[in-house]
Amino acid sequence: ALAVPGCAEALATIPLTVQSPVRGWAVPDDFVQLDVTLGDKARLAGYRIDDEVLAAGDSLSLHLAWQALAEMDTSYWVFVHVVGADGRLLGQSDGEPAGWTRPTTGWAVGEVILDERAILIPQAAVPSRYEVRVGLYDPRGVRLLTPDGQDGVVVRAVQVGE
Repeated sequence: ALAVPGCAEALATIPLTVQSPVRGWAVPDDFVQLDVTLGDKARLAGYRIDDEVLAAGDSLSLHLAWQALAEMDTSYWVFVHVVGADGRLLGQSDGEPAGWTRPTTGWAVGEVILDERAILIPQAAVPSRYEVRVGLYDPRGVRLLTPDGQDGVVVRAVQVGE
């Protein structure tokens, strides 16, 4: 209800629906199981890539399973980079997990969050092998590190053919 101090009646009443997210606690069986901690905040628990051989113009479909290890005050973003052997970025997807619907500030400790990413392979892509790198970062610029000091995880290589 919207009210003004000193006014006896509400100026307006607006219905509000609060919906909590559906929470999961297990990595799907068809995912490749991982156990990579990022900044003692989250764990990359698994992934699935639909196609490992792609053509220029295709979209790489990557499914990630994150697990919260601690409550978070920062809304970290996911990055997925498709990178060539020369370090050049071929494609990327950055943003809050699960299509901007599951910010890390709302993750429950132990919860597994599924995050689907699609990365367009440009028409001009050179046929080659590319690494798929994944991580979490504060949008102000700081990436969460693995225990061995890496700022991301190479989950898989994909082949872009002719």
